[in-house]
Amino acid sequence: MTKVPSLQPAIPASRTQAGRLTGIEAGRGVAALLVVAMHARGHLLKAFGTFPHDATFAFGHVGVDFFFVLSGFIILHVHRDDIGRPVRLGHYIRRRVARVLPLYWAVLAVSLTLSVVRHPLPSPLTLFNAALLLPLPLPLPLPVAWTLQHEVVFYALFAILIVSRQVGLAVFGAWLLLIGCNILAFRMSPEGGRLIDLYSTFDIEFFFGMLAANLLHRVRIPCAWGVLLLGAAGFFGLGIAEDLHRVVGPANSTHLGYGLASMLMVLGAVELERQGQLCAPHALLRLGNASYSLYITHLLSIGAIWQLLVLCRLDTVLPVWSQFALFIIGAVLVGLTVSQLIEMPLIAVTRRLLSTARPRLRNQRRTA
Repeated sequence: MTKVPSLQPAIPASRTQAGRLTGIEAGRGVAALLVVAMHARGHLLKAFGTFPHDATFAFGHVGVDFFFVLSGFIILHVHRDDIGRPVRLGHYIRRRVARVLPLYWAVLAVSLTLSVVRHPLPSPLTLFNAALLLPLPLPLPLPVAWTLQHEVVFYALFAILIVSRQVGLAVFGAWLLLIGCNILAFRMSPEGGRLIDLYSTFDIEFFFGMLAANLLHRVRIPCAWGVLLLGAAGFFGLGIAEDLHRVVGPANSTHLGYGLASMLMVLGAVELERQGQLCAPHALLRLGNASYSLYITHLLSIGAIWQLLVLCRLDTVLPVWSQFALFIIGAVLVGLTVSQLIEMPLIAVTRRLLSTARPRLRNQRRTA
C-alpha cells in the first residue's frame, strides 16, 4: 500500500493536498473502512451467533480488491520512468521497504507479544516467512498480512521490469497466463482448489491497475463523471447483491467484477482531478492517508475493544449495533494515531537510514 502521488499534467494546487490525487486517496480510506466493517461484523457474528440484517457488510472484503487495483496503478505511474534502468532499482527497493515493512514489523511484534500469553511462539520458519512476507504456505501470525504477501510478489516482479524491460514484460506475461489458467482451472473444477495462492484472481487486479495507469498516461478519459459513477455503481451494486446472497463473494467472477469496477473508479477519479473537477472531503483524505495503519492494526483494535467490553460486562448490555459502531470508531482512532505517531516517523527514519547506508556501502566497495 503506497502513498498516492500526483499525475502529470499537473493538477491545480487548489485541488490537491501534499501533491496527492485526492479522489483515489479518499477512495482508499473508504476501502479500508469497508474491510474494518466486515471484520467488526465477523467478530460479533462469532461472539453472538447472529448479526442484524444477516449479511450486512459481508461484502467489506471488496476493500482489498480496490487496494490491489490501486497498487497496480500507483506502482506503474510512479516508476514508469524507472523501467529498463537498473540504476534505479536501489531507489525502488528503498521506497517499497520503507513504505511497507517498518510498521508491519512493529504491529507484528505487538501481535506476537499479545498472543504468546495464550499460545506458544510460532516456529522459526513461520516467523522468518512472516517477517519477510515470503509467499510460502505457512500460517501468518498477523492474518491481514496475506494481502502484503501478494503486494511483495508484485513488487518483486516489477523490480525485474526495472532491471530489464524485455525480461520483465516476459515475466509479467507469464504471470498473467498462469493467473488465467488458474481461474479457468478453478471454474472447471470447483473442488480442486488453486494451483498456488499467488496466482489467484486477486493478482489480476494489479494488471487492471497498470492498465488504468497506461490509459491515463496516453489518453484523456471521455465522460469521466460517467466512468466514475459507472464504476461506483458496479462496485457497490455487486456488494449489495452479495449481501443479499444474489452473488457468491468468493467466486472468481465476483472478484473480477469488483476489480473492473475499481479500475473504472480509478480512471474516472484521476481524470476528473486532472481536469480540476474533483475535490475530496478532508476527513476522507486523512482516513486515506492513514489507511495502511488502519488496515494493519484494526484486528488488534477490535480485539482490544472487545476485551474491554467483556471486562466491563457491557458485551451483554450494549446493543449489537452499538458495539459494531464502537469497533469501527475505535479502530479508526487507533489507525489515525498510529499513522501520525508511528507510521510516518518510521517511514522517515527508514528512508534516512537506507539513504545514508547507500554511500557507505559504495565507499566500502571502492576501498575493498
